[in-house]
Amino acid sequence: MQDDGLARLLDARDGTERGRGQLPPADYGPDNPQVVGAHLVLRHPSGGAMAVTGYDLPGLARRWQVPVQPGELILRPCQGLICGQDEQGRWAIDPGTGVRVWTWPAGARWRTVAGPRAAAEPLVVLGMAADGRRSLIATVGRDGHRVSAVLPAGVTDCRRVGAGLICRDGTARVTFWPLEGP
Repeated sequence: MQDDGLARLLDARDGTERGRGQLPPADYGPDNPQVVGAHLVLRHPSGGAMAVTGYDLPGLARRWQVPVQPGELILRPCQGLICGQDEQGRWAIDPGTGVRVWTWPAGARWRTVAGPRAAAEPLVVLGMAADGRRSLIATVGRDGHRVSAVLPAGVTDCRRVGAGLICRDGTARVTFWPLEGP
């Protein structure tokens, strides 16, 4: 990305330029833009509001643009979609069309579990159970969200590791919790 808005797509193997195009000013960083398959998705200001815009790769041709609510917005690839989290909830859009695939209004209360994962895998999120003591594990992906397990009271500090979570309990003991397949 250059100061004048010119973005160049370079092959990481040999530095060959594969595409180029103009992108709008944005808060560029590790999570913006996101690449999903053959598309780049960018969160940026648009007039006095905010927007999310999809571009084809490698040529960076603009495909679509949708307005988004002002405030904090987190975008992450999830099973071929772009999953977003804002103050109203969680949702997913198709990176090729910008069409909203699903919406989860209660999703804003769930926090994403840190740790490595492939873009083709679902996000793993934790939420508080109705009793206020235990944590619920849910996956978020192509088909929306699905609660898959309940952690016992006192389990905290969970991180994604391979096919599961490692979490600490009240005695600082570390336990592995397997995740179900996607």
